[in-house]
Amino acid sequence: ETNHQHYNERMMKKAHHRSITPSRSQNTVNVKNYGAIANDGRVDNEAFEKAWNKACSEGATLVVPENSVYHLKPIIFSGPCQPKTAFKIYGTIKAWPKRSAYGEDTRLWIKFDNLTNFKVDGGGTINGNGKIWWKNSCKVNESLVRY
Repeated sequence: ETNHQHYNERMMKKAHHRSITPSRSQNTVNVKNYGAIANDGRVDNEAFEKAWNKACSEGATLVVPENSVYHLKPIIFSGPCQPKTAFKIYGTIKAWPKRSAYGEDTRLWIKFDNLTNFKVDGGGTINGNGKIWWKNSCKVNESLVRY
């Protein structure tokens, strides 16, 4: 019984030590540290591309901070990336409103390509300017259909 009690005390100390020891948090890459300026109405593609390249090469999490709106023209986030690369949106990513920025294929705005076990989350907002885009969609506006 004493050996059993001693073993339990050791295990409790280990468990307690583990629970109070801060775990190493995953490396994060914040878009604002790469030149993205929130809420200014300008395009932030260059900053997002720089932040993505850093996150992808290090297996880090790209972070879009809360209480901020960033505007993007069409963009592709390509891999392959190091394991554990992720994308966390706490703020808002908003589509650039001018259709001329989209070239011939207005269906592409944000594309994640060549990624494995990749996760996008965070509880933020991805605002694709839906109403104006549906109004001009080839599904609704037959004059935009190409044969």
